[in-house]
Amino acid sequence: MNDFLTDPLLTKRIQAIARGDEDTAQAIALRLVELAADDPTFARQSAGYHIKRAAWEARHAREKSVIYDRYVASEPYAVDPTDGEEVSAFDEYIPADCLTPEQAYEQNERLSALRAAIEALPGTQRQVMQLLAGGYEPSEIAAKLGMSRSSVSHAIARARTSLAQAL
Repeated sequence: MNDFLTDPLLTKRIQAIARGDEDTAQAIALRLVELAADDPTFARQSAGYHIKRAAWEARHAREKSVIYDRYVASEPYAVDPTDGEEVSAFDEYIPADCLTPEQAYEQNERLSALRAAIEALPGTQRQVMQLLAGGYEPSEIAAKLGMSRSSVSHAIARARTSLAQAL
């Protein structure tokens, strides 16, 4: 299956492309093996194609390395005055995964108001909006409720107008 890697021209070119870096050469060869495993026709391509793909993989690996060195490895650190731990100086620019208690409270208030406004909508508009919020597409809503697609679109538009006024 991976007989193409035994081609002396290809192995020589991989070494040249990797500029003598054994780790890069190995990474290129492993990537070519992965490509051959994913696509059986890859191994049957010409040696020239494999050499071009190896060169592309090497450039891609170098670009990733440059990006890592420039933006991740060189990240400045600061000492947190509260506990003395080293923290990234960029942490203040990266949003936290979780909400603060105030944000969670505000979000719950907005959701409660939205639920109440949806419940106050007329029957068809309420059903359409509940299904829309549940992830259904308008065409699926139309089929589920036995309505035309345009009726669903009009119900959505009217409901959005009513919700905008209520909120």
